[in-house]
Amino acid sequence: MKARRPLEKETQQAVIDYLRLHGVFVVRINSGAFAGEYKGRKRFVRFNSEPGCADLLCVFPDGRFGALEVKRIGWKFRPNDAHEAEQAAFLATVRQRGGIGEFVTGIDDVRRVMLAAGYEVG
Repeated sequence: MKARRPLEKETQQAVIDYLRLHGVFVVRINSGAFAGEYKGRKRFVRFNSEPGCADLLCVFPDGRFGALEVKRIGWKFRPNDAHEAEQAAFLATVRQRGGIGEFVTGIDDVRRVMLAAGYEVG
C-alpha cells in the first residue's frame, strides 16, 4: 500500500511547529480574494495587499525577517505558473532586502535554510 503524501496544510503546520521550537515568531498569512455582497453593495475583498505574499512571515531570534512559501512534498523548486512566479518574486524581494525568503516543502528544507542563514538547529 502506497503511503499518503501529507497535505500542504499538514506540512505548513509542521514547519510552523519547527520554527517555533527554534524561537522563531511566525505568522501564517491568508492570501487570495473573494467577491461578495454587503448591504446590497457588491464588493471584492483581497486578504492582503502584496501579490505573491508568502504563507509564513517570520521574525528570527536575532530580529531578521523571513518569508517562507510552503509547498507540498514533491514540488519542484521552480515556478510553474503565474501565481508561483509572483511568489518567487516576493521571496526574491525579501532576499534582496536582507531577509530570508525561500520555498520550502518540509522541515528538512527549513533546517537547510536556517543553517545557510547561520542559525544553529538540531
